[in-house]
Amino acid sequence: MILKWAYRELRNNIRFSLFFVFNLTLGLTGFLCLDAFKSSLDQTLKTNSKSFLSADLSVSARRQLTAPELTSVREAVPKDAQESKLWEFFSMVATIDGSRLVQIKAIDNNYPFYGYLTLGSGQKINFQTEHTLNKEKLAWVYPELLSQLQVKVGDQIILGNQKYIIADTIAEDSTQTFRLASLAPKVYVGLEMMKDSSLVTMGTTMTEAYLFRLTNDQVLPEVVQSLTQQVKDPSIRFNTPTEAGEDTGRVLNYLSDYLGLVSLVALFLAALGSAYLYRSYIFSKFKSVAIFNSLGLTKSQAQRIYVLQLVMLGAFSSVLSLAAGYLTLPILKELLMQFSPLDIPLALSGKTVLLAFVMGTLGSLFICLPFLKPLERLNTSQLLLEGSEISNQARWQDYLLFLPAIFTYYGLAVWQAKSFVIGSLFIAIFVFSMIAFLGIGYLLIWSLSNLKTSKPWFVRHAFLSLSRRRLASLAVVVALGLGSLLINILPQLKVSLQAELQSPQNVKLPSLFLFDIQDEQIGELKDLLQKEEIPLVNVSPMIRARIVTVNDQTYERAIDDQAFKTREEENEVRFRNRGINLSYREGLADSEKLEDGKPFSGFYEPSSQAPVELSIEKRFADRMGFKIDDQIKFDIQGVEVLGRVINLRSVKWNSFQPNFFVLLQPGALDDAPKTWLAAVPKIPEEKVQELQNKVVKVLPNISIIDVGRTVKRIFEVSEQMSWSLELMAALSLVAGFVVLYSMASHQVRTRRWDLNMMKILGSSPGKTQGFLLLEFGLLGFIAGFFGMLLSMIVSYIISVVLFEGTYTFDLVSPLWALIGITLVSLAVAYLASRNVVREKPLAILQSTDED
Repeated sequence: MILKWAYRELRNNIRFSLFFVFNLTLGLTGFLCLDAFKSSLDQTLKTNSKSFLSADLSVSARRQLTAPELTSVREAVPKDAQESKLWEFFSMVATIDGSRLVQIKAIDNNYPFYGYLTLGSGQKINFQTEHTLNKEKLAWVYPELLSQLQVKVGDQIILGNQKYIIADTIAEDSTQTFRLASLAPKVYVGLEMMKDSSLVTMGTTMTEAYLFRLTNDQVLPEVVQSLTQQVKDPSIRFNTPTEAGEDTGRVLNYLSDYLGLVSLVALFLAALGSAYLYRSYIFSKFKSVAIFNSLGLTKSQAQRIYVLQLVMLGAFSSVLSLAAGYLTLPILKELLMQFSPLDIPLALSGKTVLLAFVMGTLGSLFICLPFLKPLERLNTSQLLLEGSEISNQARWQDYLLFLPAIFTYYGLAVWQAKSFVIGSLFIAIFVFSMIAFLGIGYLLIWSLSNLKTSKPWFVRHAFLSLSRRRLASLAVVVALGLGSLLINILPQLKVSLQAELQSPQNVKLPSLFLFDIQDEQIGELKDLLQKEEIPLVNVSPMIRARIVTVNDQTYERAIDDQAFKTREEENEVRFRNRGINLSYREGLADSEKLEDGKPFSGFYEPSSQAPVELSIEKRFADRMGFKIDDQIKFDIQGVEVLGRVINLRSVKWNSFQPNFFVLLQPGALDDAPKTWLAAVPKIPEEKVQELQNKVVKVLPNISIIDVGRTVKRIFEVSEQMSWSLELMAALSLVAGFVVLYSMASHQVRTRRWDLNMMKILGSSPGKTQGFLLLEFGLLGFIAGFFGMLLSMIVSYIISVVLFEGTYTFDLVSPLWALIGITLVSLAVAYLASRNVVREKPLAILQSTDED
């Protein structure tokens, strides 16, 4: 019986049911679509994880492993395991006419154990395939390198002091999973042939990896545990296929995390619209409850009817959102696959389906239960008295029922961001924005209601209408304001990012950044540039080291064994399990700023036996837990050096200058084995390639980054990513407009009598329409305007406070957004009200209940 009554009421109130379902479906669609994409991505990464790693186990370091280290590794690995060796590093490739930075991958005959390389000729290279890279000086290159160097298959290229023939191109690489991860295209060569090129020498910035194929991968956890016990240097990494999959999807996961946060705004706005509709609906049903009571149903039983309705509406919304999500998945895939060549199958996992029904049904209950509470306090006899007023006032205790929804929303934010910090910051900004919009909206609406005007009557009537329906007006301001905030933040951040990359504050970008300069090559390089009348600037030594102890406590590698890790925990593990590059200089560079502590006291005196003074980059210190006065002991190729932290500094990493996490005072490491980094200051663009070619011809082992080309590439990436984020922000704004339409439509229908009475008293349909357009258009303008202003404040906080960058003011995009939001608000109000405006005034005598 209860089910029958619940269904009949929903059928009789079809407009409410459709609007409620549409609101909730819109909010759930984006959220579930992203969850489905994440689930598919995770499954794809797990399925292909061995191909990404090309082995069951990888032991690697950003240097060459020593003989004792390699012995310890081989003792921990089963004797029957097969082994492969790999070098990977950046270097310059040259032709007669030009040069380019490339990522060299030097492989042996066993590579890859898993996965494959498909060559342009159609040949497929896998573990079973014989190739001649280690017998002849041949190279397989990524196709884009051919166009960059204007060469073709069969032509010669120069790597170091050796010439290689381009034997083929790489059409498909199952180990290459992220298009934006590399600054340069890849070149595959034979490991044995590369040993003669002079490119890999002491201090070369490279990764050496030993890959192992196990006969029984079930013993992998024991092998990793044994390696952890035997190899103490945290800079030596042990990668399993699972970790390789996580590394592969990291950037895509970061992007989908932030898209998920934006989708939460759309979900909130949809919930706001649904809650408003349900509140109006349930308050209109108080007499129905009284009738149910008089027929013998208790108030508790009557409540169950409306709870059941919520479950039915939520379940139906879940089904529609799953269908809409499945249709939207291909669009999301196309957007995100700009960053990865992974072929991710589109599917709705069982987890996503379950999540849809949980959020649809429980979510509906969470956001609407507080409005059912007043039903318990209804006086049935009073309601049935003619002329009695229905009291639907909620008590403050009723709103405590929103707490489950609030905690759930916070949990979703943390879950989406995979970060308590980012999730909490998102909620803080979100709550601050809501309070700001509520406060601004309330003050403006109150001001309008008290505004004495001699304008046409419908103008003053619109102002008064806004103040009399304060709750609905504030809901529209919050909904459109949040959408306006999101749609405006991203262009502001993008403009600031691009301006910061083009000209960082107080820093001049160089034209070229040079690394892997050997100690004996500094003089020759300076002489070469002097002939061109170009200085070599920011010359900085780089010394490889590892941390031995911190405050006399052994520094051990971080164990990555948690099932759920926040992004901060993932970063901490990566930072702890890596080597350290040290440098020294007398003072701070242009790209650095002292944040805490004192500057270096001068040159170190070895005879003092005092710890060497250390300067630590502030964020690195936070991640590692370093503080001023901490004592850190480094191992530099067998020599231990004790240092004491005397200051923390911030670094502008986008300056493209030699920057380091750890600096020592000069005089302590002058004789340590080192390589050098340097930069070439801004020179005419036409001379950049010419100078690069001359350096590569004389000193082929030096790697060079064209800063201008790199910044341009970063711009392209930021455009692609911002497009994805802006699309999700647009979904939030659409949700805001749906809220506006729902509320405008409901308001017009509830004011149908008043509007028709206005026409009877002489108001033309045009003036009546103008009164409604002014009312809702004004709300849209207020929300858009203050959303624009608040976006500038929030983007300033993110750019300057959070990212420690600069803020560039941009007015063009926000103004266009403001105009667009106002015009769309007018259009939505017109569509929501046109039927009632066109209605004949006589209609009010022909119907008593529209709902």
